[in-house]
Amino acid sequence: MLRTFATRLIDLLRQYLIVGGMPEAVSVFFAGQDYALARRVQLDLLASYEQDFSKHAPHATVPRIRALWSSLPTQLARENKKFVYGLVRQGARAREYELALQWLVDSGGPFCAVMSCSRNSRER
Repeated sequence: MLRTFATRLIDLLRQYLIVGGMPEAVSVFFAGQDYALARRVQLDLLASYEQDFSKHAPHATVPRIRALWSSLPTQLARENKKFVYGLVRQGARAREYELALQWLVDSGGPFCAVMSCSRNSRER
């Protein structure tokens, strides 16, 4: 019985790690147990976030916002979780990306979810 329970928990953990916590992706996955379809939903949501950058952010800041956004997987994969601007672009400095980073923080979207933005920084 314990082995069955452990196996079930491992299966559920695997599903969570693959499908993640995006509500639409979770709904699609559980409707048909289709990992490929859930991944498609995830990619579509990420693409829509990137499209929103150009719709809502100042035009001159959009390339830097995209660069910050694109660096997230690399930033999160590091053992030391401190944000490193050199991973965004070689030789990059914080002052170059200050407005772009603030825009992402103020948006309160997925960037804040993965970077653990504090509530106070979003209220500014």
